[in-house]
Amino acid sequence: MGLTFTVLLIAAAGLLCLGVVIGIALSRRERRAATSAADLAGLAGTDTAVPVLAALRSTVVVLDDDDEVLRASASAYTFNIVRDDAVVEPTVVAMVSRVR
Repeated sequence: MGLTFTVLLIAAAGLLCLGVVIGIALSRRERRAATSAADLAGLAGTDTAVPVLAALRSTVVVLDDDDEVLRASASAYTFNIVRDDAVVEPTVVAMVSRVR
């Protein structure tokens, strides 16, 4: 084995380690972002559905039997779907009525 082979082997091992470190860092970052999004969206609580809803990357609105908002993600407020604990987007109101 020559010097070139040894250098290539060390470089490959270094790149492999770098890839593992980057993968771990990205994984932790995504987990932290999901947790922060749940806190910002007001989805923290003891409900068993809360972790599932917080993990979704879409807009989430949970309504009670009287169509009052129990939980809503930050994007639901940003997109003006929810305001003052009520769904205000006419299309969403129509969908909820149809489903009920």
